[in-house]
Amino acid sequence: MWDDGSNAGYRTVARRVAEDGHTVIVMTNASFDHQALGRLADALMEASYDPTP
Repeated sequence: MWDDGSNAGYRTVARRVAEDGHTVIVMTNASFDHQALGRLADALMEASYDPTP
């Protein structure tokens, strides 16, 4: 599941894997584009599955 959005001074990207509950939410008040935030959220989600620090 995912959701992207913006309103005035902020942007949000949320990713969730329903099967296991892994969730990543990226919120910013910077002027990043949604594609860059999506790539960051995807990378964080992938890293959350990595068993090595």
